[in-house]
Amino acid sequence: MLAEKRPLVLFNYEFNDEFGGNEFNRNKWDIFGGNPVASGGWLTLSEANIQSKKVFSGGILQGVIQSSDWKPQNQFTDSSFGFETWAGNENKCHYGIVFKASGHLAVLRPLPDSNGNCSGDPRYQAYPPIPNWETIRAGGIVSFTINWSPEDVTLKVNGNGQEEQASYSGQAIPTVPLKIRLYSQNGETYKIDYVRLIAPAKKEPNRGVII
Repeated sequence: MLAEKRPLVLFNYEFNDEFGGNEFNRNKWDIFGGNPVASGGWLTLSEANIQSKKVFSGGILQGVIQSSDWKPQNQFTDSSFGFETWAGNENKCHYGIVFKASGHLAVLRPLPDSNGNCSGDPRYQAYPPIPNWETIRAGGIVSFTINWSPEDVTLKVNGNGQEEQASYSGQAIPTVPLKIRLYSQNGETYKIDYVRLIAPAKKEPNRGVII
């Protein structure tokens, strides 16, 4: 049984998709693989890859995902949800800040050459694990929040009555705008309730941080 949808709390969302109705919103997303299906207020990704048409430079990304395919931390999966993009010559420069379905925060930044080209894996990579992931994933439904600022990144997850977080600060934080990317690899299915991005906090002189 799918989780009951939560009421929408009003924020100044920079991006918001509740996946309402029964039609996938191609005005917000590009499809790079598979067949994403919107039905009953949920988006089903089965071997599918979608990316937002817009790019973003930080903020607070929130979502709720249900799946029986969450992986233990010692098992590899490419399925992930968060910010990601490929840039440079032939799109070989891979940047990302994502919640991996194996219970990790992944932060990736390449080091392009003087011509803006990249080869191989990103130069800087970090994969902080989420504590108590086995308990969290056992419930099937996981809510997540990625807070991305230029200084640090925090991933908070909540599931099965457990809330935990993984954090990172360092050279792997991307310095370019990223798209929102939702991806399920072969043989895995994830149902997504919603994806919302709250605009980054702004600083004003003598007033501190405002939203």
